[in-house]
Amino acid sequence: MKPINDRDVTNQISTGDPHPWVKEFPARLVVIDKNNTIIDLTEQAARVLSPGGGPDLLGRSVLDCHPEQARAKLLELIQERKTNIYTYTREGQKYLVVQAPWTISGEFAGYFDLTIELPANLPHFDRDSK
Repeated sequence: MKPINDRDVTNQISTGDPHPWVKEFPARLVVIDKNNTIIDLTEQAARVLSPGGGPDLLGRSVLDCHPEQARAKLLELIQERKTNIYTYTREGQKYLVVQAPWTISGEFAGYFDLTIELPANLPHFDRDSK
């Protein structure tokens, strides 16, 4: 497998040719590059974000997709390259959110935002217990 570089990412945006796993990945995933440009999103993310543009968000700034308060939090995460993990509930459904930087050869390349629906009966295993 050849490594991704900026040219590969640009070609992906211009051709609209997503990675094969993106089509049916069972979660919302939005990936941005180091310039805050949305370079990839799953179909599930496109559906949820459809009022804001859905698949047309590719190539746009992620900052344009957030209200001011959320934009400030996102900018802080990106500038400080922090990971942010939390859960929330909407309409009785619980979600896990992971926002984290990604790198290429150790260099900052962008950020991703992953949102996963959590089942009500999610098992928890204590790997420390005997």
